[in-house]
Amino acid sequence: MLLLILILVGVLSAIALLIILWDYFKHGGAAVWDTEHPGRIITQKVAKNRKKK
Repeated sequence: MLLLILILVGVLSAIALLIILWDYFKHGGAAVWDTEHPGRIITQKVAKNRKKK
């Protein structure tokens, strides 16, 4: 029974990691706070593009 629980936790952790990595690469980087609009979260790619302007 304990082994079954450990396997289930391991599988769920692997799925969660895959979802996090997929989201990270799909949206172009980690989420960061938007300094122009407090409370809004943007990606690093958007933040770098704003910084260049």
